[in-house]
Amino acid sequence: MVKIVVIIGGGFYGISTAKRLSGNPDVKVKLINASNHAYFYISSIRVPVQNKTEGTFIPIKELLPSDVEIINDVVEEFNEDEVLLQKGGKLEFDSLVIATGSKWTNPIGSSLEFGNDHVAYFNKRHKELEAAKHIILVGGGFNNTELVGELIHQYQDQLKTGEKRITIIHSQDLLLPNNGFYSDKLRTSITNFIKNSNVELKLNSKAEKLSKDSSTLIINGDPSSTISGDYIIYGTGTLPAVPSNLIKGLTDSNGFILVDDSFRVKAISNNKVFSIGDVTDFEFRGLMFRNSWLNALVNNIKLTLEDQDVEDSKLHKVTRPKGHVPAGVSLGPNHGFGQIPLPWFGTIAAPSWFVTWYKSKNLVVNAARRLFNS
Repeated sequence: MVKIVVIIGGGFYGISTAKRLSGNPDVKVKLINASNHAYFYISSIRVPVQNKTEGTFIPIKELLPSDVEIINDVVEEFNEDEVLLQKGGKLEFDSLVIATGSKWTNPIGSSLEFGNDHVAYFNKRHKELEAAKHIILVGGGFNNTELVGELIHQYQDQLKTGEKRITIIHSQDLLLPNNGFYSDKLRTSITNFIKNSNVELKLNSKAEKLSKDSSTLIINGDPSSTISGDYIIYGTGTLPAVPSNLIKGLTDSNGFILVDDSFRVKAISNNKVFSIGDVTDFEFRGLMFRNSWLNALVNNIKLTLEDQDVEDSKLHKVTRPKGHVPAGVSLGPNHGFGQIPLPWFGTIAAPSWFVTWYKSKNLVVNAARRLFNS
């Protein structure tokens, strides 16, 4: 009997998992995604600023073999045994992979927001950024930091004259998350670069909306300390895109799916439901360890398809990253900073010219298809 593997999400992990499981006549792979295009998130920060979608959006059918069924739909709900779709009924499965990633607010967005109409979505976002006189970014994490770099490059002349203003409000004393993955040296270099680029930094500060005026923010809970902008970008943390469900204990307190180190969903004990990527409670979010993670996931799916009661000791497990990780931070097409952790020597700064050449120049768009297919 042919086994059914349903994958929710057409991002890096969803597409790569589908491809690795394809080609087996005893396994039918079905991939569900809200858009018929894969969204290359690495270059997403440049799309609304320059309004160029080429290379960032790739038809999913061009990335997967013909034996993978691509379903352009949205998951209404899922449980331990089936997935309910908004327009396509229900899908029963022998194995389910939730690889839905995260949701980003405007102007980056997600396929759950714009579906198949990404061109119109980014046309609108670009016009809003162009018209804005004061852009405020709430949160100085990885994405907002890289987005600021794009805005600095695009509007450097207007920032110098004061025609346009950019403000970042960040809860810590340095940009980028203080989660142990990024060295203070890297965070300091980036903070200083942005500080010297005609951008106002409000560090060690938090912001909340003024209830009667969505364009005004209260700083640090003090009603007498406010700031107003005509385009506000919220980026205070990853928002996991967990499909609707009634499963108790599925997520942690921040909404991320709890998985074990073999990528099985902890709240479901039938060995049929897995999850991987930004939607999970793995603290490190990115592609640095994708190959080892994908190898473990796919091997475990195959093992559980052969024997649903497979012993836990036979499953492949991964180690969750701790400490500094290799990183490159793009700050517009012409600037970038990075770090390289080295055994015995500690973490050193990556040459800025290398980060700029490898990542910042075109945000790795030329490698998008290879990364999706890895």
